[in-house]
Amino acid sequence: MRKVMKFAMLSVPLVITSNAMAYSLIINNHTDQQLIPYVEGLDGLAPDSVNSWLAPGKERIYDKRSTWLNEAAMGVQSGGVRAVEIGGVSCGDIEFKGVQRIELSERIEGLKCTVSQVPQVTESTNYVLPVAQIKVAYTIDKFKNSDDKDVPESYAVGPTEQFWSNGRLGKKTKVTINAVNDLTGQEHPIILEMSREHGYAGITEMNNAVSMYDLKQSDFRASYNPELNLDLPEGNYTGIVKIKSQKWYNVPEGKFSFNLGVVINKD
Repeated sequence: MRKVMKFAMLSVPLVITSNAMAYSLIINNHTDQQLIPYVEGLDGLAPDSVNSWLAPGKERIYDKRSTWLNEAAMGVQSGGVRAVEIGGVSCGDIEFKGVQRIELSERIEGLKCTVSQVPQVTESTNYVLPVAQIKVAYTIDKFKNSDDKDVPESYAVGPTEQFWSNGRLGKKTKVTINAVNDLTGQEHPIILEMSREHGYAGITEMNNAVSMYDLKQSDFRASYNPELNLDLPEGNYTGIVKIKSQKWYNVPEGKFSFNLGVVINKD
């Protein structure tokens, strides 16, 4: 039986560890200010020279596709620890390992930087999000970073609309993650299986909003199946996907939305 991992929000400064050397780092600007991320390079803190300003309400994702962190003057390596500063506020020392999130928010006393580990699926660990609501379905959403450089056409390919069907019970959704190889920086597709519970531990496709006996249960589930990834070359990979929860009567759209990390080590 596979383990199930759940993560809580943490405050900075901190160092986050993971079971893989690959990394992805997502930054969310929840302020009304233009901000520039600074990461410790070989000669001290340096601003993002490729993408520059991070606009209000936007996101930025750094991984092995990011030319700025791969520049000789930066020399960011997987597993390395570097100081990060955004908007003049220290986010602490960040270990570039696994999938992490930095959130910038405004308080009366000024900007606040919060770092947390993104919930993730690994080659040996499933992820479950408990949702005690009726008929909540899930779709794949886009990240708000389309204006940045070094980003893929899509981070994941999967359903974008919900549906209702009693004839699809017991089935799972296959979602393709556009993951990146930590050593080569090349992109490789990784297939995950995603589903939602519809009551009495029964499952259906992630975007099927059907419910049995009107039970308040819509747990989201995601897992890695090696049999679906036989063509994946050996190596360490990271990816990220934005999961969007759909609206259902008194449940507002996006109430249970979240980012899901994918960290796969294939020997």
